[in-house]
Amino acid sequence: MTPLKLNQKIYVLKPEYRETFISVIEQIEEKKEITIALPLSQSSPLPARIGDLLTIRIPSESFCMEFTTSVKQVKMDNIPLYVLAYPDRFNRVQLRKHVRIKTLLEIQYCRMPLSGEKPDFQKAMALDISAGGMKISVPGEIEEGETLLVAFELPIKAVVHRFELETTVMRSFKVEKVKRIVFQLGLLFNDTTSAQRDIIFSYIFSRMADLRKSGKA
Repeated sequence: MTPLKLNQKIYVLKPEYRETFISVIEQIEEKKEITIALPLSQSSPLPARIGDLLTIRIPSESFCMEFTTSVKQVKMDNIPLYVLAYPDRFNRVQLRKHVRIKTLLEIQYCRMPLSGEKPDFQKAMALDISAGGMKISVPGEIEEGETLLVAFELPIKAVVHRFELETTVMRSFKVEKVKRIVFQLGLLFNDTTSAQRDIIFSYIFSRMADLRKSGKA
């Protein structure tokens, strides 16, 4: 069964570009071709010509499908459209609720402040991130079920996106380091917007492309 659907949001990558571009499937001709809207990243279009190779990623709640295709035609129909060759096969990139990438991000966190109070942020380090949450390392114990406010920045292209999200501690466990003990927390993002998830996906796929180029993925 094909994972492709009309009006489906997709993520488009091109080898010479670090960023991930977002597009929508406009038309599907089964086993023949796929037409997509002009892919954009921060309002910048992805330039492509006939014969260019593109990687398409389709994230879902339980996995991410990926395929490589080529541009067959560039045309206009009220909006710019790319006609792509129908893929020979689809590859499952990762089987889990959200695509996750290891990273080292400086973040800030605190217990949820009361109404009217200013957040009392402390520094911490994020160890991985997905559109659904992140794993962080903190110096003190925090129990599962607690609500934390986390603030962090994701650099994509020349733009830095700032997040301040309410999270729930789903897992908390002690890790013994040399001369110190830290606690690693698995956090669930409680309420992210579609735009915020798109930014996180773009960051993840850009990181995946960087790791693949460096031979670490």
